Amino acid sequence: MAGEATAVRSRTRHSSNGPKPGLPPVRIPPMRTSFTTHKGVRICVLDFSNIASESEALGAIDEARTIIGKEQRASVYTLTDVTGSRVTSGLRNALHELTKANKPYVVAGAVVGVTAIQSVILRGIVQVTGRRLVAKNTRAEAMEWLAKEAKGGSTVR
Repeated sequence: MAGEATAVRSRTRHSSNGPKPGLPPVRIPPMRTSFTTHKGVRICVLDFSNIASESEALGAIDEARTIIGKEQRASVYTLTDVTGSRVTSGLRNALHELTKANKPYVVAGAVVGVTAIQSVILRGIVQVTGRRLVAKNTRAEAMEWLAKEAKGGSTVR
């Protein structure tokens, strides 16, 4: 009987300190939308880089929509990084919808990591939504452009 109590205590202690034996740990995906400040300008970073699955991408897009939708209208500058991610027709549509939904909140946006095909998609989104979005080569370039935009001194290039 004493052996049984010890075994039960041991299992209970083990399960309260971590995942139960035989079950995989629960993984919580990292937040992909966050805010940073560059030269006094608050920038919303949408880190859509290196997303392998469509379901993960759709989750990141929904997260961005929710977070940006809580901001004041015409107050958000976005930096979207799509480096290493692929775009399916479903994702193209989801990105188009995100861009439309965020239009009242976003003043201007820069996108980095754009492939040739993604560049065509980006131009289409800009044309249909009328959003102020530009492609830049690096995050640093994008942040500089957004800071100038916020100060009113940039032209699209």
